[in-house]
Amino acid sequence: MPEIYPTRMRVIGTAFATAWLRLASAIAPIMIGFILEVSGVSTIFILFASVTVVGAILAFKMIETREKVLEDIAP
Repeated sequence: MPEIYPTRMRVIGTAFATAWLRLASAIAPIMIGFILEVSGVSTIFILFASVTVVGAILAFKMIETREKVLEDIAP
């Protein structure tokens, strides 16, 4: 699907995703430490499990593009 977007838009999307990843990597240990101190380990496991469940639900809602022509999957 990325090939239907111009190169400039793909570069902006990649840059935004990379910046978000770096920001999240810097903030996550601080947040995990804070949550661990306030609520305990069980809350951390529930948080990780909920992120996994949301990811799985979103993955099942995606469309299958295997062996389809680009024109069939383009919006």
